[in-house]
Amino acid sequence: MSRVLTKAKISLGRRSRISFRGGYQCRKAATAQQRERRQRLERLPEVPHDTPETNQLLRIGENPNFDKLDKTACRNAVGKLALEVESHVWRIEDYLKDSNFARTYENVIDPIEKLSVPFDYAWSVVKLLNLVKNDFIPTDGFKDLHNRARAARSRKYQSLPIYLACKEIKADASRLQEPQQRVVEKFLLEGKLSGVELTGEDAVQMSNVLAKLYTVKGTYATNVANATYKFRQQLVDPQYIGEMPAPLLRHLAKDKSQPNKAPWLITLKEPVYTIFQEYCPERALRWNAWLAYNSRATGLMDKATSNSVHIEDIRMKRAEQAKLLGFDSYAEMSMKTKMAGSLDTVRTMLATLFSVAKPKQEEEMENLLSFAASRGFDSELKPWDIAFWRRKQRDSLFSTDQFTISEYFPYPQVWQSLLNFSEELFGIKINKKDVPVWNEDVAFYEILDGSSGEKMGGFYIDPYTRPGDKATDGSWLIGNKNRCGVRNVDPLATLVFNFQPPMYGKPALLSFDDVYTLFGKFGQALQHVLTTVTFNEVSGTNNIEWDAVLVPNKFMTMWLGNKTVVKEISSHFDSGESLPDEQVRDLLRKKKHMAAFDLCNQLYLSSVDLELYSSKDFWKDIVAKQWSVYKSPLLLDKKDGHLCSTSEIFSGDFAAAYYSTLWSHMLAADIYQSFVEPNKREIWRLQGLRFRGSFLSMGGGYHPNKVFRQCRGRDPCPDALLWSLGIGPFPKTVSKDDVPTDSEEATSPPASTESVRVS
Repeated sequence: MSRVLTKAKISLGRRSRISFRGGYQCRKAATAQQRERRQRLERLPEVPHDTPETNQLLRIGENPNFDKLDKTACRNAVGKLALEVESHVWRIEDYLKDSNFARTYENVIDPIEKLSVPFDYAWSVVKLLNLVKNDFIPTDGFKDLHNRARAARSRKYQSLPIYLACKEIKADASRLQEPQQRVVEKFLLEGKLSGVELTGEDAVQMSNVLAKLYTVKGTYATNVANATYKFRQQLVDPQYIGEMPAPLLRHLAKDKSQPNKAPWLITLKEPVYTIFQEYCPERALRWNAWLAYNSRATGLMDKATSNSVHIEDIRMKRAEQAKLLGFDSYAEMSMKTKMAGSLDTVRTMLATLFSVAKPKQEEEMENLLSFAASRGFDSELKPWDIAFWRRKQRDSLFSTDQFTISEYFPYPQVWQSLLNFSEELFGIKINKKDVPVWNEDVAFYEILDGSSGEKMGGFYIDPYTRPGDKATDGSWLIGNKNRCGVRNVDPLATLVFNFQPPMYGKPALLSFDDVYTLFGKFGQALQHVLTTVTFNEVSGTNNIEWDAVLVPNKFMTMWLGNKTVVKEISSHFDSGESLPDEQVRDLLRKKKHMAAFDLCNQLYLSSVDLELYSSKDFWKDIVAKQWSVYKSPLLLDKKDGHLCSTSEIFSGDFAAAYYSTLWSHMLAADIYQSFVEPNKREIWRLQGLRFRGSFLSMGGGYHPNKVFRQCRGRDPCPDALLWSLGIGPFPKTVSKDDVPTDSEEATSPPASTESVRVS
């Protein structure tokens, strides 16, 4: 019997059956289609009564008035819009049952896009407020909303009728713009990887595999978190922290206002662990912390929380997932969402970089041992010695002190210089606007095209840390709105940082690492806002292959290796003087200290990751083999089980993708090479417009192979990355379109190595 449903109770977020106050009207036997619709309706959560007039998050055409937003409005907006997205997917599925319904982009994809845009916007605002206001939505409530949003966003990709319709649309791809083709390909790939083609026992098995994988990933993550939390060591003797500068000591001090006063607490959380390893002069204490850190979730301390078995379970489930979807391995499956496209291409890149980095690493380790011996160290270098002696050697080689340097990087000066530099480089205008914000330190900016004055989009920036009120463990770019033609929406983004605020009568002072973070995240914001792609699914940073998504980030940070730029953004907060040339040179060289060692570590983890998901060898055997290749002469300690806490590869998002950051860095270095030699400022603007016209404009609407070739006229080459790290010569120009690079260290180079060919 079908039911006329009236007076639905309002209750958000649960997929429970709707309860009613009111009567039912009966009808005669329903058709099969009516019964199916009734079953769908009974599964729906109850619908909030909110309208665009009563809830501002339902108004996509304006920015939020944060003072008037509360958690009820946020919950209701996400719930209502999630339901509308899912309902519309079901409606399209009904239409597709009619063989006369035209399978066109306009009939299938555009309607989904129209509803996805307001939903994505509302959910992004909720995520933002959860970051910048810790008490806005309780943890459990946010988790429920997160799961609800994830289910709604994935529903369109899990629809078999829509998947089959996209196959028909793709067959007539000649009538589509290239970004539209990318949208269709995205639907097809997401659908395939979600198992939409599977039927019968295969579908049941996939469901079981994914459920078990979700559980074991959660267990792995919980074990790491618990092991990280358990280690606590309190120090009261100042001799163990005597070399530590006060700004760093503040991280360890119980009383943050008196960092030089005992006690000091050593934990395995960052940055405490790294600071302690770099500055503690007592080797036994460093070993103790190192052992605790690298034996987390190994079972050394508590066998019940060992992740060894869970590593193998995760690998097995991912292998089963890949096999069900028709791939030889999970690593092969991963390449479907990567620019590199194949394991062979990635391994070629890793091998090319390693061939240069390996001898340099050996040289660095020999120099480090010699330095330590000259300071009285008479033992073999162990892993718990590296950070300490590396820091000591770096300080002896480069007199520039990172905390004195920060006086030359007041946030207001650096930020305005970054805006000015971006305007010059990319032909844009960035104007501050007075709009409602969630904190008095937050600012809003509009970006205009420098020539036409056309508005491109806007962004918020929340620069300072607010312990107790704001998440303090990172920095984020949140895409609030994507450019969308069918909704006539311009891009909107938010940058959230945790820089130290102004204090003691001084402006906020940035460390050079902070400056790197600011430049990098701003590069990503520019890609989001300056996109010219008008399709929500592939606009801006959406749909960019994982190994290319950080190119604007890495590209912008490349400029912090440029002496001219560093001097321009620096200005002493008191005197106004730029950083002296000698200190600039020291600062840039300091960033490259033991760069080959760091690169080999990245290559090691990247190679381990690929082997874990392409071979069946036991994980410990894979680690031992790859360590001997990439990390020698440093020996692998028998108690070192670092893979048991390498969350990115197992419980995180970088399984068979750890190399991605390195790949993006390689592309960015190659692009940067074209900017800065000869040292002519006009070249920067010409190449900047070229970068804007490719990476900042084309975004996920085009394959990154095409985007890179549009920018460089050829395939990427790793030589520029090696040069930028100071471990390789300056590469020869290999394309008539290239313009080489500015560096006082650049010399006449040998021939370039072969490009990394990507299909």
